[in-house]
Formats: sequence, structure tokens, C-alpha cells
Amino acid sequence: MNPPKILKSFRQWLPILMIAAMAAFAGCSSQNRVRAQQSELDNMRREIRYLKDQNSQLRRELDDLKKRLSEQELSIKQSKADIAAQMLEVSQQVQAVQNQLQDINYRITAVTQKSGGNVYQPPTESAASDDTAQTTAAALGMDESRELYNTAYRDLIRGNYQLALQGFRQFMQQYPNNELADNAQYWIGEVFYAQGRFPNAIEEFEKVVKLYRNGDKTASAILKIGYAYLSIGETEQGKIYLDEVIKDYPDSQEANLAKGRLATLQ
Repeated sequence: MNPPKILKSFRQWLPILMIAAMAAFAGCSSQNRVRAQQSELDNMRREIRYLKDQNSQLRRELDDLKKRLSEQELSIKQSKADIAAQMLEVSQQVQAVQNQLQDINYRITAVTQKSGGNVYQPPTESAASDDTAQTTAAALGMDESRELYNTAYRDLIRGNYQLALQGFRQFMQQYPNNELADNAQYWIGEVFYAQGRFPNAIEEFEKVVKLYRNGDKTASAILKIGYAYLSIGETEQGKIYLDEVIKDYPDSQEANLAKGRLATLQ
């Protein structure tokens, strides 16, 4: 083939070759754009996964903070309820001591009137020994039932629980119809409650409710039954007794304590 023919043939194919080259270039450019877009999408997907992980972590931390805050609030409420219960017990003990003092004063007056003023006077110092107190009680003519009750009560206050239990049980056996019988039965329950023997405490407090429904220790006994059930994990049963205190003794200090304790269980 001579040069003119070659040149002529080249000129004929030149547009086609240019179009093919442009198509190939466009194809490469399109592939590059696709790759770039795919890479960008992959980066965005990684960022989304990262943000989701961060969000999940923050939610877990937020839930943990809420839980800790709730636990702290519950602990504060329980502490308030426990303090209130302790205050009630102390006030009951103070009242019992005041009752004893009133009884002694009454007996002093009675004996003084009978003897014309010539009677042994008890020491006024707070540090008087138990032996002196017992001698004084005997000199004033205090009956054996009250002496037995007071001795058991002193043992309870001092934490001599076994001696207190023996004393109150002896009192109940010897003086079941005494005016202090409901108190003695209640303190038997308190002995077990203080020792953490909650099923025994429930049994003894139930006797107060059953035998002395109209006594002044019934509301406290029902309240302590509720507390005891809560202490052994029987929450619903405990709530029943706390609700009973609120319903039957709405104006009592025990009812206020029951409301406070129920609030911690919500």
C-alpha cells in the first residue's frame, strides 16, 4: 500500500479512534468518580457506626447515673425512715421511764401519808446503783410484778437480750392479766427484732395484736411486723401491715412512720 492510500485510510479511521479514546477516558473518569463516591460513602458509614457507638455508650452512662441517683435517693429515704423508727423506740423508752417515775412518786406520796412523813427517800443522783434502786423499790412497797418488769426492761435497754427475754417471759407467765402484760409481750418481740430474728419477732408481735387489740402497743406491734417482713424480703406482706397501721391508726406516729417507709418502696 502506497503512502497516499495509508494516509487516506488513517484519516478515515482517525475520528473513530478519537471517539474511542474519548469514550475510554470518560469511562476511566466515571470509574474514578464512582470509586471516590464509594470511598466517601464508606467513610460516612464508619462515622455513623462510630457515632452510634458513642451514643450507646453515653446512654449507658446516663442510665447508670440515673440508677445511682435513684439508689442514693432510696438510701436517704430509708435512712430517714430508720431514724424515725429509732426515735419512736427511744420515745417509747422515755415514756416507760416517765411512767415508772410517776408510779414511784405516787407510791412515795402514798407511803409518806401512811407513815406521817417518816419514810426512806431514794437518792436523787442519776448514778445510783441498781442495788440501791431495787432497795428503794422494796422500801416503797413496789409489788414484785413491777420490779420484775423493770428489771427485764433495764436488761433490754442495756442490750442484755437473753436476760430481758427471760424476765419478760417470766412476767407473762406469772402475771398474764397485769396491766403491763401487753407491754411485756411487745418487748419480747423487740428482743427478737433487735437480734435480727425476724420470724420470731413477727410471731411475738402477732400475739400483741391478737391478745391486746385495744392496748397501747398494738399500733407499734403492727408496724414492727411490717418492718420485719420487709427485712426478710417479703415486701408485699410488709406493705399489707404498713397499710393496716395507716388505716387503723391514721393519727398516730406509727402511721407517719409507715407512710415514710412505704414511700421508699415505690
